[in-house]
Amino acid sequence: MFPLIIRLECSVGQKKIRRAPQKWQRLATVDPEEFDRLWGGKPWERANGYGILTGVGSGLVVVDVDVKQGKDGYSALRRAEAEIGTLPPTFTVLTGVYGGVRGRHLYFAHPGGFIKSRIPLPGYEGLDLFVDGGKCVIGPGSWHPSGVLYELAPDSPDDLAVLPAEWVEYLIDLSPPPSPHHPPP
Repeated sequence: MFPLIIRLECSVGQKKIRRAPQKWQRLATVDPEEFDRLWGGKPWERANGYGILTGVGSGLVVVDVDVKQGKDGYSALRRAEAEIGTLPPTFTVLTGVYGGVRGRHLYFAHPGGFIKSRIPLPGYEGLDLFVDGGKCVIGPGSWHPSGVLYELAPDSPDDLAVLPAEWVEYLIDLSPPPSPHHPPP
């Protein structure tokens, strides 16, 4: 995790900015004392959110379902589940509000090995997969620029499900193996 300053949307058309530390991947920590030290240091004492690194290092895969800019992530998710395989119930966080509809982050246990993030997931607009490659998601309890908190979904289980094997196979088939000259992060 690492601290963020999220500027809330105050007027129509204002640019929404998330300010993260430079080289945040190196600052990301699972040590609560280190996180408290980062959070309290300048300029992060004003932080109103935090990021969570995804990938094999954190043990997390996050499926991001968005409904914005003409994309319907919920329809894309239903189609992906019909074509790739059903996702089991898992720890779920409600995200921002777009046109009165909230997005979701579905958290899964990382299966191990390198799996490239897909933003968007090819053929499924409105659906992003945050896995390996230095990607992060905004954590629950953080403010979204639309003015709502990232919060646990009412129907969320407490535990992470394992990303199903058919999804892992699909994602690996999309990813060329890492080059020996450029290993995965």
